[in-house]
Amino acid sequence: MKGEIQIKIEGHIDEEWTEVFQGMSISYEEDNTVLTGLLKDEAQLHGVLNSIRDLNLKLISVKPMDDNKITKTLIIGGGPLGSLYTFLFHRAGKNVTLMDRNEHYEFIKTNGLVLVNEFSKLKEVERVKVVDTIGDDDHYDLAIILMRKNSIKKLLPTLSKNQKIKHFLFMGNNGSGFEEYLTHLPEEKVLFGFPGGGGSNIDHITHYVDSDKPGGKRMPVILGEINGEVQERTRLIQDLFESSGVPVRIVDDIDSWFKYHIAFVLPVAGALLRSGDNYKLAKDRPTIRKYILSVREAGRVLKSLGYKKSYNTKFKLFYWMPIGLLTRILSKVFNSKFSEVAMIMHVREAKDEMAELAKAFYILVKQSNLATPNLDELMREIIPSKAEEFKVNGQV
Repeated sequence: MKGEIQIKIEGHIDEEWTEVFQGMSISYEEDNTVLTGLLKDEAQLHGVLNSIRDLNLKLISVKPMDDNKITKTLIIGGGPLGSLYTFLFHRAGKNVTLMDRNEHYEFIKTNGLVLVNEFSKLKEVERVKVVDTIGDDDHYDLAIILMRKNSIKKLLPTLSKNQKIKHFLFMGNNGSGFEEYLTHLPEEKVLFGFPGGGGSNIDHITHYVDSDKPGGKRMPVILGEINGEVQERTRLIQDLFESSGVPVRIVDDIDSWFKYHIAFVLPVAGALLRSGDNYKLAKDRPTIRKYILSVREAGRVLKSLGYKKSYNTKFKLFYWMPIGLLTRILSKVFNSKFSEVAMIMHVREAKDEMAELAKAFYILVKQSNLATPNLDELMREIIPSKAEEFKVNGQV
């Protein structure tokens, strides 16, 4: 027996014993320990079994892994949602490893993941496997990348060197399509998505919200294949999240979903920066009005280019609801803990990402040949030194 093997042992053994078992990863299933790893031949398997015998451990089962199942997951990026999903997967008994670097890696290695739900103020700690590099021979069924687009660019060459990661799920804003990813990775290995919630790491502690109100339902993650088809792996990844308590929504045009999402994100980022924070924006009716008009302009740009599926019923409200009524509703939305944690915290930390998204969206604006005066004005808050880049048909 060789290939990817799962060995189940009675009781819990320490995760630091992985080297004793030929580098096999260690996870837990109820009161048992599960060893998972790629073994090159029978001799290596017998070495592991001999170690189990020598340590007087009780062997429960030995079996080859099903190639079509996701049993070993790597989450790349220890930001708020990368940390949250690692926490939830580990607590659900999944074999998950978190990759981060520098001081945050050292903190997690020493203290575990520390999370604070900003609604309930519940503080939880979970010891998880953490690494700071990806080796060319490291084997995972799935790598979930939760990083900003500008950081992913630097990571893609490293990912392309690893031939043993079966699937790559990129979760984050993407306004420029998939060509850059497919330059480095084959399409059959790649799919895309977006996390639900937001937050910030403060002194290495993850402060997050994953519902839109206290006690609310956890926000779903979005999943989509490039070709729009729901494949077996799509369902397997859906099951990975849902069996960890995270709902999933699958869309059949993930590119359109991304672009309409950015049509919301960019104007709200500009409005937040213009007012100062979400609570100030809640009282700034003129800026909320400009935000509404900016979303309408961005939506018209996308529709004129053939992007029809927004997937978001709220988007329609920006068109048919009277501006005065919608302004009052949005004022309440901005005057909330959710907006503080999921919106302004992210905008302040990710100005570089917002700038890149703005540049990508303005390629679409120029292709549409439509004037977007309100959007142009809010975009100056994101890149004030490059207002000339936001000229569209003479509008600045």
